[in-house]
Amino acid sequence: MIDAALHEAQHGGLKHFVYSSVLHPRIRKLMNHDSKRYVEEYLIESGLNYTIVQPSHFLDPLPVSQLLQQETPIFSAKFDPDITFSFTVLKDLAEAFAKILNEREKHYLAEYTACSTGPTSYTDVISVLGKEIGKPIQIELLEYSKSAEIFEKAIAGNGAIPRTTRDTIQRLMLYYNFYGIKGNTNVLEWLLGRKPTTVQEFLHQKVLECKGP
Repeated sequence: MIDAALHEAQHGGLKHFVYSSVLHPRIRKLMNHDSKRYVEEYLIESGLNYTIVQPSHFLDPLPVSQLLQQETPIFSAKFDPDITFSFTVLKDLAEAFAKILNEREKHYLAEYTACSTGPTSYTDVISVLGKEIGKPIQIELLEYSKSAEIFEKAIAGNGAIPRTTRDTIQRLMLYYNFYGIKGNTNVLEWLLGRKPTTVQEFLHQKVLECKGP
């Protein structure tokens, strides 16, 4: 990908390479993070005008619609729900990318973390959602093997999954179960020119969208 970009840059067809990486690529225990560390290194040494954006754990996949439809809602946690994460909201990330692309030169050779929230547990997120939908939501912690199976099916369906992908998923789950992943919101706030979306703001809007007009 970077080599193709270099070719285009040499022929005047590319001016700016924006790479969506991951928060804390230096975490070697996480294979998906560690692999992006090598990509970042290659990009930095490429000579391209680049910007690296490092989003965190996304809040958007939370199954709000599914929980809203359940008479007695139960959230299935894939790792310890009391461990904290700094979440990224896709709307914030998209807005940041748009600004970087529109302003271009101002962001050459920059690296930006992109966290919408400070450290927040799934327990707290689900509590906020329960208040938004007007009924308590129970949390069940899935067994490790069941959680891994859900992740694997999301990636490969019912097909075979490569060993490295399996290992990546299982390491990620173990790491998240003990450490989560955390970052600071200041950089994203500066990029957006506003406060990033809070958990409460995100869930309020999501519930409104799910309920419809």
